Order: sequence, then C-alpha cells, then structure tokens
Amino acid sequence: MTMIRRSPTILMAGPWVWPWYHEACACALETLGCQVERFSLFDVFYRRVPGRVQPAYRSWWVAWQNRFLIGPTMHLINRRFRIRAHHRNPDIVWLYNCQHLFSRTIAHLHEQQPQTQLVHYINDNPFSPHARKEQWRHVYPAIRWFHLNLVFRHSNIADFARAGSRATQVLRAYYVPELHYRQLPERHERHFHNDVVFVGHYENDGRLGQLEAIARAGHQVALFGGGWPAAERVLAADSPLRRAWPVEPVVGADYRKALSGSKIALCFLSHMNADTYTTRTFEIPAMQTFILSEYSDDLATLFREGVEAEYFRTREELLAKIAFYLRHDRARETIARRGYERLRKDGHDVTSRMREWLHYVSC
Repeated sequence: MTMIRRSPTILMAGPWVWPWYHEACACALETLGCQVERFSLFDVFYRRVPGRVQPAYRSWWVAWQNRFLIGPTMHLINRRFRIRAHHRNPDIVWLYNCQHLFSRTIAHLHEQQPQTQLVHYINDNPFSPHARKEQWRHVYPAIRWFHLNLVFRHSNIADFARAGSRATQVLRAYYVPELHYRQLPERHERHFHNDVVFVGHYENDGRLGQLEAIARAGHQVALFGGGWPAAERVLAADSPLRRAWPVEPVVGADYRKALSGSKIALCFLSHMNADTYTTRTFEIPAMQTFILSEYSDDLATLFREGVEAEYFRTREELLAKIAFYLRHDRARETIARRGYERLRKDGHDVTSRMREWLHYVSC
C-alpha cells in the first residue's frame, strides 16, 4: 500500500438513499480537496415515488435480493464495481454501508490493486445478537481484507479485531449544516408545535412504555419515524399516546420543523445496536433544541449533563425532568444554546468528521 496523496482520488460505494449519508460525506470530502467518484446502488434497487418519503423497490425480485444479498443482481453489482475500480484505479476505495460486495471482490482488489487503500464503514452493528446474519453474510469474511475498518461505536473495535480487522477506528456520526439547522414551523403547522417530540424508529426496548407514561402524565407528545404500526398493535386501547397516530417519517424541512418546533426532543438509544449515542445526538443540538436523552457514559463525554444536555436513566427521572423543563423555559433554552455552542466548538459537523476520516486513512 502506497502513501495517500494530500488530494486523493476516492471511489465511494453504497446505497446512496438519503442525502445526509453518502452524498453529504462525498461533498465534504470534495470541499477538502479530494476527488470523489460515486458508485451508487440506488437505481439498481429503488425508485422515488412522488408524495412518499420512503423510496420504493423497483420490483419484489430486487427487494428479495437486497434482503438476502444473493442473486443475479448481486453478481452484476460486483462485476460493475470491479470494472470501475480497475478502470479508475483510485487511491482509496471506501465502502460506506455497502453490504453488497462479495468478500472475493474485496480480496481481488487487495491482490490486483495493492496501491489502493481499502476502507470500510458501517453505522449499524453486525455483531449485535439481534443482527440478521444474512444481512452481513459478505461483510464478515471481508473484514480481514480491508486496510481500515471504521465503526460507529467503541464496542465494535473488539468485535472487528476478533474478525481479523487489521486496523479499526471509531468514526462518530455528525450533523450536516446545510440540512440540520433551526427552522421554526409556521403557526398553522400545528402538528409541529409540541411539548415533547420523538423523531426516530420504533424498537421494542421499552421506549413505547416511556412515551405512553409521558402522555398519561398529560404532556403533548408527537411521534415521527418508521416502524410505528408495530407499536400501535401493542398499545393499550385507551392510551392517550394514540393521539400521535398516524406516525410517519419526516425528512428535509419537515424534519427540521418537527424538532425546532418542539420544546423537548427525546433521544432513545438503540439497544438492538448496543448504541451509546446516535445521529440525533448531534442533529438535535444543531437545531438549537433542548435534548433529553437516555443516559450513557459515552454521551456524558460529549455534552455535560444539566449544562449542555439533559439525560434520564429511569422512567421516573424522565418524567420529572420533562415536568421541570416544561415549567422553566429559561433553563431549557439556556441548555439548548450551550449544547449548540459545544457542538460547534467540538467540530461535529460533516466536514470536520471527513477531515478526521482523512487523518485515519493517511496514517
């Protein structure tokens, strides 16, 4: 492997579904002087549907192949990628949330293009007990071929080392200043004006019971995100939380308004992924909204409790802090402002994170 130039050429591969992931990183790297070529799988699997947030699969057949990562589409992707990598001969190949490349494809690149640095990054947890093994069937044997594996959480460093990783580093999430900024909703957009909001997916980890307790305490609760029909099926028939339905994902301006228009934004950590922080750890403060997050020791190193963010460890603490901060506007707004200042001072924006990425790949 040769030394990486100051302005490297990068072949970046991934699904390219949401603009705050692959495209945000690619653009940030370009502002830092890199040349980025995009290998997007979006058009292979998906199509945009007017009026819908989530893209639709092109057919049930490609959906099946994407779920189990087998079939002729997978072989086509790998063949095209090998041709592109050989033709472009980049300094760096970066696989970002790309589970579609066979381990033999990575091994082939490693052997045939030894001057190219192979970098891998995923923000999910392939070693979680809840992970679908078929989703990671190509990742597990490929780990040893990458020169650098970047992970979302500290606990995965040991997991990747056991799987044969040559070098592993934590690359945290980030916020995108062009996408994540304060945008208050209009007065008539009443569904974005709330006491408490949670924007995120449903997970059967106790969050539903905590949200229901908030609603039963008499607070106005709004929900936005995916997977919530499963929660509605187990929710008590008389639950006041049912007023939050239907629950739909929000993106773009609606995402900003949902968080900016609420007094308190909740943050739950994915227990399925063993997360100690999440992307909204940075996105909520970026919108200058008060964050009340499930506690972790890791989070406490990012934002000081009671100064730049607030945390809860139990349902009782969650309810007590919601009641307190809804009564004390100045205290809530001060913490939100300090959290925003800390976010900017510590450099959690996407360009700063890509500068960190360049440091890792240059070592």
